[in-house]
Amino acid sequence: GRLAETDYFDLLDWIRRGHEDEVALLEAYARAIRADDIGVLGLAMKTAPTLRASLERVERYWRVVTDTAVYRLDATGDPAFLVFEARTGQHPVLEFRNEGALAGSARNMRQIVEGELVLEHVSFRHACRSDPDRYAAHFGCPVHFEADRNAIALGPAMLDLPNRLGDAAVSEFLTAHLETEIGSLKDDASLRA
Repeated sequence: GRLAETDYFDLLDWIRRGHEDEVALLEAYARAIRADDIGVLGLAMKTAPTLRASLERVERYWRVVTDTAVYRLDATGDPAFLVFEARTGQHPVLEFRNEGALAGSARNMRQIVEGELVLEHVSFRHACRSDPDRYAAHFGCPVHFEADRNAIALGPAMLDLPNRLGDAAVSEFLTAHLETEIGSLKDDASLRA
């Protein structure tokens, strides 16, 4: 089953408002978001041969996890960007949710790859609500606010890092399962229309 987006956002906002240190909460949120907890997609990410292949799977199949946001990999330039785009109406917690999504993504990417993952920078569309140096310390790179997108910037070479558990055959098997799931989402959407 799926939780209604407004219920999830209200719960997350209630937790955020009750916490005196948003950056510490962001760090805890990032630790709680684990690839293992998103089912087949998490396994497909971990077993993809490279980080690029992992992020391509996230881009294509994130709708299996939620329809409130999408990830888009823009690898056309230097740096490359993993862009996080909301697909919801406004809510007071969305800025924090966007920070948490990228913090969790950065942490999971670092755990998946073999070798050291270096982020060029992280950017958010909203204004900074806390000490910007604490954000930089958390992400391990510069963090820009009031930017044109919510994104993690990576040097192109980072996308080619091998994954620790990379296994093309297993990943392709899992990807086939995800194709079936994505197809059923499309079918469900057409039935509701």
